[in-house]
Amino acid sequence: MIVLFTVEYLNMDIKGRRKLHPGSNSGMEENATKMETHHKKTDVFIFGWKFNTVILATHINIFLYSTCFWIQTGTLPYLTKKLGVDPVSFGYLQTTFAVVQLAGGPLYGRFGDLYGGRAAMMLAFSSAAILYFILGMADSFLLLFLSRLPSIFMHAMQGKSDSGVFSIKKILALIAAPGALFLLIIRAAEGIPIGIFQSMFSVVAMDTFKLPAEQNGYLMSYIGILTMLVQGLGVGILTKKFSENDIMKWSAFLLIWAYLALAFITDIFQFCIVIAPLVVGLASSNIVISSALTKTVTDVDTGAMLGLNMAVNSLIRSLSPTVGGYLLKNFGFSSFGYLGFIMLLIVTVVLFIKVRN
Repeated sequence: MIVLFTVEYLNMDIKGRRKLHPGSNSGMEENATKMETHHKKTDVFIFGWKFNTVILATHINIFLYSTCFWIQTGTLPYLTKKLGVDPVSFGYLQTTFAVVQLAGGPLYGRFGDLYGGRAAMMLAFSSAAILYFILGMADSFLLLFLSRLPSIFMHAMQGKSDSGVFSIKKILALIAAPGALFLLIIRAAEGIPIGIFQSMFSVVAMDTFKLPAEQNGYLMSYIGILTMLVQGLGVGILTKKFSENDIMKWSAFLLIWAYLALAFITDIFQFCIVIAPLVVGLASSNIVISSALTKTVTDVDTGAMLGLNMAVNSLIRSLSPTVGGYLLKNFGFSSFGYLGFIMLLIVTVVLFIKVRN
């Protein structure tokens, strides 16, 4: 149910404009008048509040786009189980999805540069519609794999990109910034355990905790609300009272015990308790490390550094499902907790030794 009425509005700001010549004051005044009139025409009042129709339409579409994505994310494991897919094969399926999306990011960004935001949004929504259609028709593992391929252009959140694909020279320059490589390694070390666990979360809920699809949805909503509260309120309070270095160190310390507790839980009630410190530690650490990374470069390269940070996450997301499927099948659910415990123990020791106020 991807709605495409955004296309009627995304290019409205282009209509009626004139190409201005340098030094043409009359042209600038005329253009400003036309733009003011145009914006008045694109405003709409809802319950007394004024909204720009372009922004409103875009937000509605993104809301529907995200809703459909998370609906299929929560139900996909149940469909794969119905078709007889084991955890390892499910991991391959998720890795395919992540790799295809990772490869499609630069292509989608370039498409947006060439053809504009309107065309890019249409492409993303159309790709999503095709993916969900194939997924709805899937009655074999082959069709499940084929349904992942249209995700190459499912980057509506990215929108129109104004930046080009990273060059090797640029990446090396960013990594060479003082402290950047250390922070990226810490980010990757903390991201691997949770990336692996997240990739198998729905399978764990289904096979380990025996949750039906409806209760799995409630659990995911609980985690989402918890994350929202921590990121929106908790981290702001912490950053006002403690330094970024302290938050990094003690977040990692908290995660050690959260992962250890994760290895010993036996029911969903215990999981709901353990997930709280896990969310607090991860959200705090992620925000602080992202902030610290932007301080290693000049303002001009801030966006590029954040892009590199996201690239690390994308790489982890590409490899995690395959590793997670192998661990779950051969070592069980507790292996996720032990892996996180060992890696965060190492990270915490390194942080307390290396990081100084």
